[in-house]
Amino acid sequence: MTHPSSPHPSPYPSPVRGPAFRPGTIGDAVIGASALFHQAGVAMPRLDAQILLAAITGKAAAGLVVMAGDERLTAAQIQQFHAWVERRCRREPVSHIIGRREFWSLEFAVSAATLDPRPDSEILVAAALDHCEIGFRGCILDLGTGSGCLILAWLSERPAASGIGLDQSQAAIAVAEHNARQLHLASRVQFQLGDWQEFRLAAGAKADLVIANPPYIRHAELTGLAPELAFDPILALDGGPDGLTAYRQIIARQHEFLRPGGKLLFEIGWDQADAVEDLLRLAGLGLIEKRRDLAGCDRVLVAQSPEAGQACQESRGHASGVA
Repeated sequence: MTHPSSPHPSPYPSPVRGPAFRPGTIGDAVIGASALFHQAGVAMPRLDAQILLAAITGKAAAGLVVMAGDERLTAAQIQQFHAWVERRCRREPVSHIIGRREFWSLEFAVSAATLDPRPDSEILVAAALDHCEIGFRGCILDLGTGSGCLILAWLSERPAASGIGLDQSQAAIAVAEHNARQLHLASRVQFQLGDWQEFRLAAGAKADLVIANPPYIRHAELTGLAPELAFDPILALDGGPDGLTAYRQIIARQHEFLRPGGKLLFEIGWDQADAVEDLLRLAGLGLIEKRRDLAGCDRVLVAQSPEAGQACQESRGHASGVA
């Protein structure tokens, strides 16, 4: 994927350096950028303009124009805003431009190496929390951790638990480790470089929960996605010919990761519930819950290991070492 410092060629107009866009005040800047973003097809032009300008000025985005609309920008602030507006007109996500994204009411650093955290993924965090009581002392394994947003959000709510995040990108691991330090969770999580087809837990170790938001977009559909998704790492998006490649790989090895009676939680595409449920059933896992997103589509599946064992809510201190 192209790094934000070398933006994609843009089919959208970006006249940010001409006379049509010469912001002097915060109010002028928001109005001018909003017009350009609207022209470029950005979904929420005014909000994006305010978020970018708030990051530059150090002010809150909410009420920015009302509270500080007449405040003049410095030459350095205008120059930076020009550059950021041009990048957003190329449809680079705001989170990539400012380098951070809010998720689960926490702030996460993001980069071109990580999937941009999205609100739908909070459903996966909520489901994982609901399947383990507040005093849970076991281990969670996050396959394809990216920025670490899923496992770190979950750990922030379960102070006695520990976790392992796996990703095949060293750059993504670096972002996740940074986020763990910033959120004061580094002592309870390990981030490991590797592929879920080859990764091994330490001898005798099993996770109580396995969570994953794997790539699930059908390969043929990648070219029709929103322009912002072109800035996400392709490995985090491409689910193979039918969008199910990663699910097959993980389900085939779940018995190596998951303790008897443990839970496996997947985020899925809007139309994949039946297909992934079939894969789980064929592997002998029992589907125990489906959760829908705000659009009413199945978004998260929760399955349980068929083997006998204590329920997750009763788990106490399972091993969480890594080979």
